[in-house]
Amino acid sequence: MKKQRGLSLVELMVAIVLGLILVAGVIELFVNNRQVYRVQEAKARMQEDGRFALQHISRLLNNAGYRGCDSLLNQKANDLATSVDPDDGTVTTSLTGDQTVRPLENVLNNAEGYLWRLDIPVEGSEGSSGAWSPALDGSINNALAGSDVITIRSVGAGHANVIAHDADDFTQPLQTGSDNTFTSCNPDPDSPDYEANCSNIALVTTCDSAAIFQITNDPSTGSIEHAAGIGSPGNFSADLGDNFGGGWINTYTAHTFYIRQGASGPSLYQKVLDNNSQELIEGVERMEILFGVDTNQDYSVNEYRTANAVGNWANVISVRISLLMVSLENNLTVDGPQDYFFNGNTITPAADDRRLRRVFTQTILLRNRTS
Repeated sequence: MKKQRGLSLVELMVAIVLGLILVAGVIELFVNNRQVYRVQEAKARMQEDGRFALQHISRLLNNAGYRGCDSLLNQKANDLATSVDPDDGTVTTSLTGDQTVRPLENVLNNAEGYLWRLDIPVEGSEGSSGAWSPALDGSINNALAGSDVITIRSVGAGHANVIAHDADDFTQPLQTGSDNTFTSCNPDPDSPDYEANCSNIALVTTCDSAAIFQITNDPSTGSIEHAAGIGSPGNFSADLGDNFGGGWINTYTAHTFYIRQGASGPSLYQKVLDNNSQELIEGVERMEILFGVDTNQDYSVNEYRTANAVGNWANVISVRISLLMVSLENNLTVDGPQDYFFNGNTITPAADDRRLRRVFTQTILLRNRTS
């Protein structure tokens, strides 16, 4: 038998072909696994971002309209009356008397301005074809057409118990002690520790009254002043209208959420009071909002309406938010654009669209409007 001294050309070519087939299989497996990983990563990111956005907005909605123990039921000066229709048994609940509500004293300059209306805890605008109804406030810039806008007015993290307040002169400072949690700054230009951007807006409440004002000194002293003509927006009056001794004082805030073009595409933006808007979450393509309206003052939702059909915002007691999340990468689908269902419609993206989408929806009851 002859010893083999090498490979023939045919054998070498066969070996190369088999090697190429094996390498091609490995490469295809790697590419497929890489694609699956990228798809799963995009889905996980959309899920995490969608849940965070709804959780953040929900937390603010839970505090919307907070007025301490001066709850909505307590604010009503009259009791509820219930009647039953003898023909069909329909139960109707309504307020008796003149339906007056204990007032919210607002001593801020421009008290009726968009940012300061705590008596309207939630307000929004329906976005359609490049227009919004009701019209957007002038401070909201570059909102993307076709998405809704919502503003939530609530209390912030700063708080303290009012230890004492003059029982006769309501222009006197509120005494809280120096351990309050308000921002330590002074808006008074005549003060040596003056800070131009200091604007501690506060809500003080008892079970009978509530007032909104700007703190006009450094609150870390424990004495909360509310003089007129200091700071921005400033107070038009130092008189809070009642004695708030034994009550609570909280910082006041207003958050506006809307969709705007960000660095990587459409994003959810947040604007706090009159500060600059900030990008909160990337990859939020649209936001649709329905408002639960109580039409007969029985503290339950009768119907859900878009912002342009709400009418009286004081009747809104719940909010339903839908966020359309979209992947940042445009190369995740292999079978063409993927249809998706949003806001009651099935939508087919553009022919070259290879993005993933997912809708997150949550309904939040405004607990400070139902108790």
